[in-house]
Amino acid sequence: LTTSSQMTIYQSLPPTVRVQTQTQVESLIEPVLTGMTGVILLVILDVLRWSIIHLIGLSVLVGLAWTFVAVLLSREYPKALIQALSKRRLGNIKYLVNEQSISSLIRSRLATSDTADALYLLNLLQETDPGALVNLLPQLLNHPAAAIRQDVLRRIEQSKLVSAGQAVRKLLATEPKLEVRAAALRTAIVIDPDAVLTQAASYVESDESLIRVAALAGFMRSESIPGRELAEKYLQRLLNSASLAERLIAAQAVGEIGLQSLYQPLLKLLQDDDLDVRRAALAAAGQLKNAHLWPSVIRNLSVKAIRSVAISALNNADASILPLLASEMSDIRREAEVGVYTRSSLAQQIVRICGRLRNTSTLEPHLDFPDAAVREQILNALVQTHYQAADAPLIEDQIRQEIADDLWYLQGLVLLKDDPLLPTALNYLLERLRARVFLLCTFIYDPQTIIRARSDYYSHSEAQRSYALEV
Repeated sequence: LTTSSQMTIYQSLPPTVRVQTQTQVESLIEPVLTGMTGVILLVILDVLRWSIIHLIGLSVLVGLAWTFVAVLLSREYPKALIQALSKRRLGNIKYLVNEQSISSLIRSRLATSDTADALYLLNLLQETDPGALVNLLPQLLNHPAAAIRQDVLRRIEQSKLVSAGQAVRKLLATEPKLEVRAAALRTAIVIDPDAVLTQAASYVESDESLIRVAALAGFMRSESIPGRELAEKYLQRLLNSASLAERLIAAQAVGEIGLQSLYQPLLKLLQDDDLDVRRAALAAAGQLKNAHLWPSVIRNLSVKAIRSVAISALNNADASILPLLASEMSDIRREAEVGVYTRSSLAQQIVRICGRLRNTSTLEPHLDFPDAAVREQILNALVQTHYQAADAPLIEDQIRQEIADDLWYLQGLVLLKDDPLLPTALNYLLERLRARVFLLCTFIYDPQTIIRARSDYYSHSEAQRSYALEV
């Protein structure tokens, strides 16, 4: 109990002061004071031989002194907390859970904080006192910042806080900003669909596309059977519409709904003749993360105008995409082996996705990928996953092959040393070769040792360079 309380108090201090104070208290002050207390007790009991009355009187005086100091500190503690909150430097959150002074302080500051501070405080209150946050959410719908009102609506929707229904519907009726009003509509439908079901037709036929998307997403997410049937009917009509605007709304709605079972309509939209519809469909595919959608997303990479959106969708992918990536990587490798490098950029995107997913099985077979730039990216991705090769001789052979294949760089530097341009390019290629060799070494030796050796190798100190080569 005492340790937990002390750790809670430390969290309000600046990080450098926190560590310094904790170290001084635990390593110096506590042991010294404990020893002094023992000496004083020995003097009182064995030398002065105080009676029980004297000991009681001393205890009362010590208790009064402690109380006086505690009162003084209790006045300074909220100030330190406010300062820590304003600078977002509170320490370990686990020590602040159920700390009522922090919870009440956060609640008192939420209404007056700006957007960034309020979002920080909301997340902090979610960690320290979730129950208090739930009770506070309806009140925060009146926050002056639109971004905070939207965030509060998201939290109400996620927790399905039915008790906030009246406050959400009031916001829906009075909110001036369209984005917040759409979020309020979706939240109102999800937490209490029956309350807005009578107005459903007007919402799904609204002139504002955001309102139509919010209504469709809300009813599809809700537990209202009539509401879901109505939304499904309108969504099907939009998907098959000849109108570009309606197909665009359909793609946005599928993404907002986020149900993987809706992947089939997206397959059609991912091949739409209009690129705006395809962009919306690609964004929705990134939200759904359905394995059936990834082949169509990858095919859209060939369209330059929407390539960035397709890449963004692929970057949101989960492990369901890995078999497809492995197949694509093998196809690109076969093309590269015959001198066709047109899809090297796609290979680089595949490597990035595998690295983000911490997947090594897709990358491991391509340690000797024909394109050097892609190969180096593969090696870097594997290093990030702390990859260690099971077959050390294979990696040693690859190191030798790297050096043998690029030996002509060194020959070129010798033969063309007087050329004004070529040595610079050859030196760059040689540095890339060295980088790949260092990366390969981390797969079969201690990575930290290799990283230090690489740092020493590029040092200006001749001794460090010699040591790196020896390692």
